[in-house]
Amino acid sequence: CKEVLDNKAGAVPSLIQAAASNLGDILLAEAGSDEGKRREAILVYSQAIAMGPPPKDQSSEDYEEALYQAAKYYLAQSAKAAKPESQAEYKGRAVNYLMELRGSFKGAPRSKDAEKELAALGLGEKPKETPKEAPKETPKKP
Repeated sequence: CKEVLDNKAGAVPSLIQAAASNLGDILLAEAGSDEGKRREAILVYSQAIAMGPPPKDQSSEDYEEALYQAAKYYLAQSAKAAKPESQAEYKGRAVNYLMELRGSFKGAPRSKDAEKELAALGLGEKPKETPKEAPKETPKKP
């Protein structure tokens, strides 16, 4: 994975995305509670995210995983941040990633996870309202 990321020239985007997502998974698993190593894993996931969503005819699993892990990281950072503006910035990044998962990858496992995270933040999808009938006018008496 590292070799692909170190030598991106000529590599197809899906390969770079897969390498970044898989290396991010490995680094995150090894990081435990070490904040520096967690940040390093997120930077690697960011390389997968930077490639953008894959074409419809290719698997989006690596992209989805990178979005989800980055969102979880930024939610955690938001909770830890001392300044309100930092909290808002981190939360905004997380929400954007989660909303992309929910909107663009409906039915995928990470889309479902994203919906749960958004619901916990009070941003779940609102049920669609059925249109109400307009009140009937009562005929005026002459």
